Amino acid sequence: MSIPDWLYKLIKKYGILNWFEIARSAIIREVLSIKAEKEGLRREELLLLMEMEGIDLPEKKKSVHK
Repeated sequence: MSIPDWLYKLIKKYGILNWFEIARSAIIREVLSIKAEKEGLRREELLLLMEMEGIDLPEKKKSVHK
């Protein structure tokens, strides 16, 4: 992947060591967002996207049987 020199200098200046993971996550988010709009997501894809966005699934409420 090619990045501009000014961006490379900022990455080095601020010690961002795992810039590849940041780029990978952004690409996954973008691709899954496009796929969601065009054809929907499989459960696994939706869960991955939600995890990446920090969205938790609500817990199922247990029904109380008397």
